[in-house]
This record gives sequence, C-alpha cells and structure tokens, in this order.
Amino acid sequence: MRLILVVPLMLLVGCSVIEKKETQLQIRSTVYKNNQKWSYCYKKALSENADLEGELDLQWDVSYSSGQEQVQNVFINRANIRSKTLVDCMKKAVATMRFNLPERNEKKVYRVSYPFVFDASKRGTLKR
Repeated sequence: MRLILVVPLMLLVGCSVIEKKETQLQIRSTVYKNNQKWSYCYKKALSENADLEGELDLQWDVSYSSGQEQVQNVFINRANIRSKTLVDCMKKAVATMRFNLPERNEKKVYRVSYPFVFDASKRGTLKR
C-alpha cells in the first residue's frame, strides 16, 4: 500500500494583490480543507504513471460579482510534473473551491499562486 502525500507548500502572492494576513490564512485554510480533491487528482494520475512526482504551481483569481464569489483564470504558473490528467483535474478542483474571504470587495481581484508537491514515496517524505 502506498501512502500518498499532497503538500501545499505555502501561499505565494504577487504584486501585493493579497495584502492582509487574514486573507492569506483563509486561502491557505481552504486549500488544506480541500486535500481530498488533490489526493483524488493525484491518485487518478498515478493510475497512468505509478512514478509520478513533482511540483505543480497553479495560479488563479478570486473575485466577487453581485455578491457571488468567482474563481477564474486557473492556469499553470510553473510545473516540473508532466501529467495532463493531473493538471486538468487540479484546475477543475481549484475552480470549484469557495474561499469565503473576509473582504468581499467587488472592485478587487485576489490573485493566488499556490505550489503543490506530489510525492508517493514511502512515509510521504517531501521531495526536496
């Protein structure tokens, strides 16, 4: 039996789009709460390539329109893992997340860049 570890490393923010620590923590918390989605995507990709490991840095925008949260523009910022199955699944999973950010400013777009590490090795040791 293989132990699967999907580790979101840290929240990166660019261009000072996310200034408040409270907002950063809410995003990080939401990503951690959705770990089952990342694990599902990774297991699906592992069925095609049992040795699949690496990093995938996704970027997306969170905004509000008419009081409704929208996650848009999900794309690969950087990756050293090659799996269309994994990438497509992860992008869809991110698009379904709801962040419930403390500040719902309709004029603001929160740009999030988040690196994920996928490692199926024994005991889930981080590949670094």
